[in-house]
Amino acid sequence: MVHTSCRSPRLSLFLALFFLLVTALPAAAGTIVVKPGKLDHFALTAPESAVAGESFLVRVDPYDSNGNLITGVQPKGSSFTVRVSGGAEAIPDKIRPTDFAGGFTVRISDKVAEIVELAIIETGAATPLATVQVPVYPNKLDHFDLNVPKAVTSGEPFQCRIIARDSFGNTKIDLADIRSGISIETSGTGTVTREDRQLPPFRSGEMILGFVPVKVGKVKVSVQEGTTHSRGQSAELEIKPAPLHHFVVQGPKAAVAGEQFTLVLSAMDLNENVVTNYQTQGDGVFLTASGDGLLDPSTVRAKEFRSGQAKVSVSYTSAGSLTITGREMNRDMSGKSEPVLIVAGEPDHFVVSTPQEAVAGETFPIEVAAQDRFNNLIEDYDLRGLEVYLSTDGTGVIAPSSVSPAAFSGGKAKVDIAYSKAESFSVIAALSKDDLEKIIHERSRRAPAAPAPAPLTPEEVARERERELALEAREEAMKAKMEMEEEQEGRGEALRAREEARKAMEEAAKSAPPEPPPPPKRMVEPPTGPGPAKVPLPEESIRVAKRTVQELSQVSLIESKGQAMVMLETTGPVSYNASTGSAMAKEWIYIELFPVERSGNKVGDLIRVESELVGDIQVEDVGEEKIKVSLQVLPPGISYVVSQQDRAVVVKIIKNE
Repeated sequence: MVHTSCRSPRLSLFLALFFLLVTALPAAAGTIVVKPGKLDHFALTAPESAVAGESFLVRVDPYDSNGNLITGVQPKGSSFTVRVSGGAEAIPDKIRPTDFAGGFTVRISDKVAEIVELAIIETGAATPLATVQVPVYPNKLDHFDLNVPKAVTSGEPFQCRIIARDSFGNTKIDLADIRSGISIETSGTGTVTREDRQLPPFRSGEMILGFVPVKVGKVKVSVQEGTTHSRGQSAELEIKPAPLHHFVVQGPKAAVAGEQFTLVLSAMDLNENVVTNYQTQGDGVFLTASGDGLLDPSTVRAKEFRSGQAKVSVSYTSAGSLTITGREMNRDMSGKSEPVLIVAGEPDHFVVSTPQEAVAGETFPIEVAAQDRFNNLIEDYDLRGLEVYLSTDGTGVIAPSSVSPAAFSGGKAKVDIAYSKAESFSVIAALSKDDLEKIIHERSRRAPAAPAPAPLTPEEVARERERELALEAREEAMKAKMEMEEEQEGRGEALRAREEARKAMEEAAKSAPPEPPPPPKRMVEPPTGPGPAKVPLPEESIRVAKRTVQELSQVSLIESKGQAMVMLETTGPVSYNASTGSAMAKEWIYIELFPVERSGNKVGDLIRVESELVGDIQVEDVGEEKIKVSLQVLPPGISYVVSQQDRAVVVKIIKNE
């Protein structure tokens, strides 16, 4: 208990005069009752400490100047005020002289953890007559307050202050070690990770926890103590994305060459959050494809992004598997898609490969390749294709005149055909007879006019007619077997049907009437005059003549970044062989063209070009109707592709990364 006292100066003077008067009176016999004098001071008795929210009592005892407790009611005099500090309240807060008898008690209550000072002050005075101080401590643990920032950036650490409070909001500075019962949890659309493996202790009622924000969203941190079931939760914290780190490129699993498909670009930070402000912070994206086709478009502007993502319609021309890479303009941030399978588009045309020579009336093999408008091989033509019609730009008859889709394997059909005429011709394939006529008409329009053939004799007409009838019989047999082939299930059945068709053609050939013996050589009678009496005409050959000899008209180079194309332009279709080799400590690509001749002086022996991939180009005649073109390749590690167009052989040279 705390005891304090204090005397009033005016009361002390009054009591001194009183005792002086008493001593001057004459003595009298009997008992004398001595009463306490007037109020001199107060003695205050209070507890050593108190708890917030719980009231405590302070005893106020009045004394005279000699230390006698005043137990009686005092005459009228000064009143006193009870004053308390801070947020405390005192009951009663005023003392009257009639309250002095035997002392009295003041009840103090305070919800704030602080030091409360109680003072007794005479009304109208400023100096307290008596004071006492009582420390008020926090009540028992009731809850926690958690302080976090309003917003943070993903990947940048932040702190959370956990403050232990009693029910009146006082910080529990006297908190014991309660870490074993503390659990920390987070909730919301975002995610954070704790930096501290072990909880730090409470110091002056506070614990500081470190967190690292990861996923963008909104998060709340909560804490709970198991013994007292005290808990608390922070305000909502927003996690914003960090700067751009890479892109995520998403495309379909498959698409059609030349047709648009959707590509989704997402700007991402280091923690795989979408950078939602890329529209204003980014520079745009370059798009590149792993194949050798054309990707369109090749750029995506930053303003096309919405909330960190852009949906772009793109197309690609070359069939095959490819990946698409998106790279930030002027910076190294990039991303690559999963493989996208580009399949060939709708059938557009056919490429027919034939031998250089054949014998009239006898079968010879050809290969028909189905391609789309970008020259991609349609490998599943046997599943989605239609019947292919065959014809020629010659004057003879071809058998068979069509190819079933079932004959195709991997986009190509190998067919044995026969032709009735001994002449140079080209085999043409199309999806309809109308298309055949258009192609033949276009070729005849472009081709130079051929000299009119010499008239045939009646014997030659009859023999030619017999050959045509035999070929027509073979064609009918082939069509019948092909119809059977289409009705079979599975590739094995189709192959057996094809073999039966071949045998039927052979049987039809055997049943055809034999060719008549060649007529006697015709003799031309000279009109008059001396000289040779008769000149024999050359005998007609039964072997199909070679194709028309074409001319090599120009050699040119087109180059772009990382690749070059050498164009060997001719006046018409030619055959070629391609190979590589080393000579004079240099690497070469060799292309042999036939049947080809040079077009006058248009193409020289040595062609100089300015290229990073191709050095000298040498042209030489290596045989009758054969030209060899040698291309020097400069860097190591290149690859090349040779393809044939209607009037050119194209050598595409690619630098491997």
